[in-house]
Formats: sequence, structure tokens, C-alpha cells
Amino acid sequence: MKFCTLLVDSDTLTLFDCMALNFFILLLAFFGIFINRRNLILLFLCLEIIFLILSINFFYIAFFLNNPVGYIYGFIIIVLAASESVIGISLLVVLFRLSGRVSFDSLTILRG
Repeated sequence: MKFCTLLVDSDTLTLFDCMALNFFILLLAFFGIFINRRNLILLFLCLEIIFLILSINFFYIAFFLNNPVGYIYGFIIIVLAASESVIGISLLVVLFRLSGRVSFDSLTILRG
């Protein structure tokens, strides 16, 4: 609980303010996914931003409701996002070694 009091001052900041900021960042990440359809690295970056915003929402809700279960869910989402990024980056490295570029067009090389 001490860590979150450094991040959020509950006297001046409300849950709605936190959710509104996170919703705006989530929209930017979705916009980045829909605009960028060629570069896989930027796609993975936008997916990581979405996972981060989701876990931050759980942390905010747990802080404002005084429920430690939200912290557990937030940490689980961070672990899942880290494992997703490790698998994605390893696939990108293999794709770059085989085709010399990282794009959606070169994904057909990875078929077995």
C-alpha cells in the first residue's frame, strides 16, 4: 500500500480521472495497431502498451477499493505480457534471419 501512495494521491485524484487517462492511452495504442499494419515491432509495442494499461487499471482499482486481489491480477498480467513479448521477439529474430526484413509480408516464410 505504501508504494501506491507515492504514485496516487487519493485526496486530489479520483478513480474516474485515472480511468480517463488510461482510456486515452488505450485508444492511442489501438490507433497505433490499426494505422501500422506492416511493421511487426510496432505492433508488439502497441500490444505491450495495451497490457500495461490493463494492469495499471487493476492497480488503480485495487488502490481505490482497498482490495489486494487487484494487485495480484495486475502482476499476473505483467508476467503474461512479458512472456508474450519474449515469444514475439524470438519469432521476430527468426523471421529476420530467414527473410532479412520484419514485416507481415514475410510471415509466410515461417510456415512449416
